[in-house]
Amino acid sequence: MHGYVTMGELMRDMNPLSGNLYLEALHMTRVAREAYVVIGGKYPHPETLVPGGVSTTITLQVFNEVYVRLQQFFDYSKKVVAIWDDITEFFYDANPDYRKVGMRAKN
Repeated sequence: MHGYVTMGELMRDMNPLSGNLYLEALHMTRVAREAYVVIGGKYPHPETLVPGGVSTTITLQVFNEVYVRLQQFFDYSKKVVAIWDDITEFFYDANPDYRKVGMRAKN
């Protein structure tokens, strides 16, 4: 699903500022902010909230622009879920005691 053969490749691509997965995640945060800007105005200063909604006029064009950006997250989320499933299974295989994390009684 994600295209990585070994955990070493996957972990190398998660290195901050140099790994492809890290850079892709930075790009996706930008896409999310762009979608927010289309609806809410300047990020992080949104349009004014009023009872029953916001003071922004939402048109079909605005919905389409948000949808285009949101569409990118569907494929990206499937890839990220597959990556984290593989990382979790890698740790469980390395030490089965990781499955017991959180099983003890609370403090």
